[in-house]
Amino acid sequence: MKKSFTTLSMLSLLCFFAHAQNDPGLVTGDTGSVRFVYRGNQVTYTTVRAADGHIWLQQNLGATRRATSATDASAYGDLFQWGRWDDGHQLRNSATSPVTTITPRNPAGIPNGSAYFLTGNNPNDWWGAGSGSDTWSNAAPSDTNGTDPCSALGARWRLPTQQEFANVIMLENITDMASAFSSHLMLTAAGSREGIFGNIINAGSYGNYWTSTPNTVYAKDVTIGSTFVNSADDAYRSYAMSVRCLTTCTGVSVPRSIMGPDSACPGTLHTFSVPPVNNADHYIWTVPAGWSIVGPDNEDAVNVIVTDKGTVSVRAVNNCDSSTDITKDITVFELNPVITTSGFVLSTMVPYATYQWMRNETAIPGATGSTYTVTENGSYRVAVSSEDDCMDTSAAYDVNNVAINRMPEAGQVSLYPNPAQDRIYISSPVPVDAVVIAPDGRVMKSVRNAYSISLEDLTAGMYLVRVTDQNGRFIKIEKLVKK
Repeated sequence: MKKSFTTLSMLSLLCFFAHAQNDPGLVTGDTGSVRFVYRGNQVTYTTVRAADGHIWLQQNLGATRRATSATDASAYGDLFQWGRWDDGHQLRNSATSPVTTITPRNPAGIPNGSAYFLTGNNPNDWWGAGSGSDTWSNAAPSDTNGTDPCSALGARWRLPTQQEFANVIMLENITDMASAFSSHLMLTAAGSREGIFGNIINAGSYGNYWTSTPNTVYAKDVTIGSTFVNSADDAYRSYAMSVRCLTTCTGVSVPRSIMGPDSACPGTLHTFSVPPVNNADHYIWTVPAGWSIVGPDNEDAVNVIVTDKGTVSVRAVNNCDSSTDITKDITVFELNPVITTSGFVLSTMVPYATYQWMRNETAIPGATGSTYTVTENGSYRVAVSSEDDCMDTSAAYDVNNVAINRMPEAGQVSLYPNPAQDRIYISSPVPVDAVVIAPDGRVMKSVRNAYSISLEDLTAGMYLVRVTDQNGRFIKIEKLVKK
C-alpha cells in the first residue's frame, strides 16, 4: 500500500525542552522511563530493553499510556506524515489543508510548523520532489531533511531505520498483531491516515510504523496485520503512521552522592569523589571561583584546594548523554583573629587552640599564650590555630609608645637584688604596683603596694617586672633573673 507520514521533533527547534532518563537494565525486558516535553507538556513514557539490546519506547509517540491490548485506543497515539514533526498536524483529528498551501512542498515550506494535515491526490505528495537521499533526522527542516520528532526525548533518541525495525521484529519473534503486542515493544493496531482526504484507516486492524529510511519518492514503513508482518513496506510520505523511538546508546545515571568533607580549612587540599557510574566515560566537576583543581578534573575523584565556602558539583557523561548535577555544600572555618589591647597586654577577641605572637614578622620565643605583654615598640601579629588545625594570622598591630609613656619617676624606681633568689625589693619614691610576667606572657604575680615580692614559688629563669603607679600609669618594665 502507498501512504506517508511525518514526525515530532520540531520541539527541539520551537521550544526549550528538558529530558531526564532512567534507563532500563541490561536484561531484555527490563523497563525504564524517559521524561520529555511533548505538545508543550511534560510527559513520562515507559522504555524497554528490547531483544536487539537497544532501548525503545514501549508506547507510541502521543499515546497517553502503555497499551492494555493491541486495540487499546488510548494507546494508539499520534499519526505523523513522513518528515514532519510535532506541530499539531499529527493529531488524529487535526484539520486538513491542500499541499498547495505550502511553498516549497517539502520541510523547508513549513519551517515554523503547520497544524494542518496536508492532503493531495496520489502521487501528489506533500513532499513533492522527495528522493532517496532525503533524511528524517534531528537537524533543522530543509528541502532535504525533516526534523525527527524523537529528538524531543533527547539528542540521542531517533526514529529507527528500516533495517533496525526489521531486526527487532525478527529478534522479538513478531509475526502478527498478536505477537507484536505480546512482544517487549507492545505494538498496537493504531492504523494510519491516508493522504488524499486525511481519513483514519485500519484502526484496530493494522499497525503501521514509520522508519527513517526513504525509498525514492516514498519511505519505508512496517505494516503488521492479523496474520502477517511486512517490515519493508513502501508508503507515500503524505500518509500518516505511528512513531516508535529508540536509542542505541545507554545513558548515564546521576551520581549517587559526593563523598568528601563537609567543612575545610582555608587553603587546604581535599579530595571529593563519587561512586563510579555505569556507562560513564568521564565526569564534569564544577567548583566555586577561587578554588583550584589539582591534577585530573574528569575522573570520579578530584583534588581541590578549598579557599572559601561554596558548592562543588559533578555530573556523569558518556558520548551520548549527560546526567544532571549532584551537589555538595562546603563550609570553611574562618578564624579571623583580631588583636585587642588592655594597656600593654595584647590578646584576641575569641579563644583559639594555639597561639604564636610575632614582632616585626619574627616569632617571639616562648610567646605562645593567649596574651602577650609588650616590652618594646614594634609591629605585632598573632598566628592562631583551631581544634581542626585550621590556621590564620591577624593583621598587624603597631606599638610605638612603650618608651614615650614612661613616668618621670622611672629612673627613681629600682629592683634589687637582681639576680635574686627568694625575694626582690622595689625602691620607689611613691607607692607602686608590680606584675611579674613569664616569658610566654603569663602573669605569675600581681602585687599592690609592692615594696617587696616573694620569689620562692617561681622556678629559676628570666621574668619581666612591670611597675605602675597606683593609678595604673606605666612607669617601667625591668628584666628579672630568678636564681
